[in-house]
Amino acid sequence: MGGGKTTSSFPAVVTTHRQKKGEWKWPVIEQDILIMGTGGLAAITSSPKEDIQIESFPGARFQHFTDILTKDRANKKVLKFIICYVGLNDRSLLCENIMSKFNNNDDLDTGKTPDN
Repeated sequence: MGGGKTTSSFPAVVTTHRQKKGEWKWPVIEQDILIMGTGGLAAITSSPKEDIQIESFPGARFQHFTDILTKDRANKKVLKFIICYVGLNDRSLLCENIMSKFNNNDDLDTGKTPDN
């Protein structure tokens, strides 16, 4: 498949990012809840609640998401929740190690808002 961003065969359900992994960045935030995860999210076939945005990054590992989340965002819409669906591509890591990396990442300050 070519590069760029494509959507699944079900319109407006899941956006799949097919760029090179080093080119991944924050998606344009349009909803209050962002679910971002590995390619498994592309299997979602029914529309979620209208305030949920789903972004699929095939082949992503935990480190890819920390890289994405620490980059500057083009739009500063405040999110209610960010849910990261990771694990399968990091199956060799223990869950405790993944959570430790996430909790110790100073760049992922959950108290930050666009005004700070």
